[in-house]
Amino acid sequence: MSKRLGALLVAAAAAVALTVAGAALARGGAADCGDVVINENAWAGSTANVYVAKYVLEKNLGCDVEITKIAEIPVFQ
Repeated sequence: MSKRLGALLVAAAAAVALTVAGAALARGGAADCGDVVINENAWAGSTANVYVAKYVLEKNLGCDVEITKIAEIPVFQ
C-alpha cells in the first residue's frame, strides 16, 4: 500500500508539471521558474515519473531541476 501511495503522489506531481507546462506554452513560451528539487523514490515507477517531470520543467518552463534519491521511509515520516 505504501508504494502505491508514493507512486500516486509522484504521478500527481508529474501531472501538475505537465499542466503548468501546457499553460506556459499557451502564454507564448517558457519563463525561468528557478530551482526545483524533485525527490526520486527507490522504485521504477517513481524514476519514470520524476524524469518525465524533469524534462517538462526544464524544456518548457526553464527550470533548473535537481533530483534527490531517497528511500521509502522518509516519504512517510
